[in-house]
Amino acid sequence: FFVQAEDGIRDPLWSRGLGDVYKRQEYMGQFKFEEQRNPLKMAKKFYINNLNTYIGAALHNELRNDTKDNDAPNEIYGSYTDKDSSEKPQGIKKMLKRSKPRLMRKKISECDVAIFDLHYGNPNDVTIGLEAMQKTGEEEKILILISSLLLWDGTGPNLKPKNPPPPVPEGEAPPPQEIKKEEAPPAEEKAEAEEQPEEPEEKEGGEEKDPAEKKEEPEKAEKKEEKKAPEIEYITLPWSETDLKERKPCAGLEQLQKAEEDVLKFKKDNVKCFIIAAGVLYGLDEVTFKEHFENAWLQTPPELQYVGSGENHVPTIHVKDLARFVKKVAESKPEQQYVFAVDRTPDRRQIAIIEGIAKGLGSGNIEQNEAPKKLPMFAIKKVHYNAQRVMQSEWTNVLQLDMRVKPSALVVKQDEEGKEEDLEFDWHCKEGIAANISKVAKEYCDVNNLKPIKIYINGPPFSGKTMLAKELAKKYNILHISISDVVRQMANLPSSDWLHDDIEEFKKAHPKEQYPKEILCEGFKRLLKLNACLYRGYVLDGFPRSYSEAKCLFYTTPKKPKKKVEEKKENAEENPEGDAKPPEGDEEEQKTKPKFEKDIYPDSFIMLKCNKELVFSRIEKQLKKKSTEALQEKLDIYN
Repeated sequence: FFVQAEDGIRDPLWSRGLGDVYKRQEYMGQFKFEEQRNPLKMAKKFYINNLNTYIGAALHNELRNDTKDNDAPNEIYGSYTDKDSSEKPQGIKKMLKRSKPRLMRKKISECDVAIFDLHYGNPNDVTIGLEAMQKTGEEEKILILISSLLLWDGTGPNLKPKNPPPPVPEGEAPPPQEIKKEEAPPAEEKAEAEEQPEEPEEKEGGEEKDPAEKKEEPEKAEKKEEKKAPEIEYITLPWSETDLKERKPCAGLEQLQKAEEDVLKFKKDNVKCFIIAAGVLYGLDEVTFKEHFENAWLQTPPELQYVGSGENHVPTIHVKDLARFVKKVAESKPEQQYVFAVDRTPDRRQIAIIEGIAKGLGSGNIEQNEAPKKLPMFAIKKVHYNAQRVMQSEWTNVLQLDMRVKPSALVVKQDEEGKEEDLEFDWHCKEGIAANISKVAKEYCDVNNLKPIKIYINGPPFSGKTMLAKELAKKYNILHISISDVVRQMANLPSSDWLHDDIEEFKKAHPKEQYPKEILCEGFKRLLKLNACLYRGYVLDGFPRSYSEAKCLFYTTPKKPKKKVEEKKENAEENPEGDAKPPEGDEEEQKTKPKFEKDIYPDSFIMLKCNKELVFSRIEKQLKKKSTEALQEKLDIYN
């Protein structure tokens, strides 16, 4: 059900807090309908099949333009996956019921653009859409089917000879090397021949040949074969949108491939059909990468897993960018019916993607998961098609996809020399997960209502703040950070770290003194900027102890660039009369102005109070010798 609110439609499901993630409770995705930023140029009628899905919500957000100052917004019709209901989200004209197929076909036929999705939808819905398009009049209609590059899983790499032999002129026989290569038996026949026992060869006269003579003959034959049949080196080229005929059937996805074929074969003068083959989806309410994002957030286990060697190429796309591809196709109506929807990730290797998630949200560590036996992508039942299984197979199965692809001609233009030029496209995550991990991680946390708990505790010495800090850290599964933790961390710094050099210099000059606030604050900053603190939270135990320490910790003052200072000196020497340009005071001040570190600043504060008598009694129990001077020094620092 949907609950009406002042700012639109609230989530159809219960809000998930921190406890849900800690307990690893199962949940369905949340679908939020946002305000439209980039409306289409002209008002149109759209039909979105399965509106209440991961992709359906993204399409709705992208296509709606019902703003206050828009007098002619788009009309959007939709349907639910598994129910008939007239309840409609904000921005939807009407929800169509599956129990009324005739009315459903009629309304679809009246829409300018009908969008169907194979990730969550039933392929039989595509048949309904084609039947509706068959009944349209003379107005131009567009049918878009969102498919997946997982249907290429059985195709393999696009291998081409590195140095192909020159073409043979007509009437001439091919070189003997090529003839030998073509007539060579397959590898299976060779293996069978090797398994068969060798029969003793006989010389003329019925005598068996000497074994030494037998060895010499195969060696000579091998040398001849090496000369006649040189090895051909192959290179792997990316597949392009025009290579659809080269695609081989993928086991378990026959029904989805048939839906694609039906769309491509459909012919009607006023209807244009397109297929958008999407890479592995990510963003917002994760599907394939859901387990990686959850484990990265929790850091239990601290290592994220990749499958096999991790060197396979996995094409990906953010769900928002997929929605924008659909919008682009609806607007531009390209000549190419089959379109790749993939981002411009520089490094598509699976291991690089998982490492990007680990560094951006988790501990930064990854480990290999031995590749399980690759099962058929999806077992489709004949009686009932389980839509939720379509693109939600085990991640260990999906991430074994190995496919190099060229970007779509909708977003990249290639000249005769092969140089690529980016075309106009409103990317959300152009360069993929790793390059946009901060944005994607924030989306994941926002959708799942994951907010960091940042607590600061302070009080007199031995007032119980450390015990309370440890209990809170344990309860909320967040880090407990104290001065002793920072000192231990700084003791293990590598010699290449600049802070290590500063610490060594200070120890030599002041061997018996405590670290100054500048060194301590730098150590605290490094811990507070860990992903575990930024995304999950922390308990800051007893530091900072004063205003000056707080200002040093939560503010960063940029260093003045040396080059500009030297240039000003040179200009002053060359132009003593003041011909040099006056210094830009405002700009320099802005560049060197202290910057507030909002990301590491606590949002909850706990101040403990305790009288001196109780403090003295506690310290006497905890210290072997009474040390009122040491205690008084701590109290002075606190006060």
